[in-house]
Amino acid sequence: MLKILLSLKSPKKEILKLLNKHTVDIIDDDKDLIPLIEKGNYNLLMLEGDFGLIPSIKASDPRVEIILFGEMHDTAIEAIRQGASAYLTFPVDEEKLRELIENIDDLFRSRKESAELEKRLNAKYTFFSEIVGRNPKMLDIFAFIQHIAPHYKTVTITGETGTGKEILARILHNLGPGPEKPFIVCNCGGLVETLVESELFGHKKGAFTGAVNDKIGLFEAAGEGT
Repeated sequence: MLKILLSLKSPKKEILKLLNKHTVDIIDDDKDLIPLIEKGNYNLLMLEGDFGLIPSIKASDPRVEIILFGEMHDTAIEAIRQGASAYLTFPVDEEKLRELIENIDDLFRSRKESAELEKRLNAKYTFFSEIVGRNPKMLDIFAFIQHIAPHYKTVTITGETGTGKEILARILHNLGPGPEKPFIVCNCGGLVETLVESELFGHKKGAFTGAVNDKIGLFEAAGEGT
């Protein structure tokens, strides 16, 4: 069931009869429109008049769907470009309007189901909130990581730059047997070749030019962590 706001100069009986399954509020003055939309309580706005209001409406609540009614067919393209879901002329094609309302109802039902699913998945896969992706393949990966994390001390993660290797490594660490232990990140590709050994294993003061202090290597810093 939709929550519908009706702003028509003279609400038409043929329109109202199609809305009997939904909750409908009617306003007579467009000046009340934006304050009502800003509250975020409406799924659908049925508006008669100028499409110039559409950007302000969408800015107030991007989720609201808009059906604009008017007299000019050539206004339809611009109305939809501005953000309307549809543009209908009078006299209203009742079958087309009924189909539009049903489609919008299905849309909001799907949005609600998706939000509920996302909530359940986030609860199940708490450690994966940083990763964008909830398709079946990603969920299989999440389940696999949860399965192996407590048991494997050495894991190799491969992938192109920007695919989330470090995020997965941190998740494996947090799900592993020692999440309270250090997690050390190092971009080995960014190390100067002559200093790789020093960075990884550390060095003593005076070991080479510029070694003015003892330095702990990354492996020692990680200890029994990651």
